[in-house]
Amino acid sequence: MIVVSGTAEVQPDKRQQAIELFRRLTNETVKEDGNISYHFYIDIDKENVFRVFEQWQSQEALDAHFTTDHMAELNRELPKLIAAPPELTRYEIADSAPLPL
Repeated sequence: MIVVSGTAEVQPDKRQQAIELFRRLTNETVKEDGNISYHFYIDIDKENVFRVFEQWQSQEALDAHFTTDHMAELNRELPKLIAAPPELTRYEIADSAPLPL
């Protein structure tokens, strides 16, 4: 499994536009073959920082995601909204299991 996790800080006056962009991206991405999960979250300490957490069945599925129209929209629109460059990290996961509570 491939996991992508990261942050994007948006300009305060562009926050609502970013939410709408991330919502469109999420709604389309979850329909993709090979997507396990795809979510944006608002940082509880910094309301203009959005966190993304993605899970993919394979690198091939992630590569295909990068070629979609909704990713093209993100790449075109996000630079107009951000306050700092996004930070993303890719993880290759060999195994995962629920933590016992």
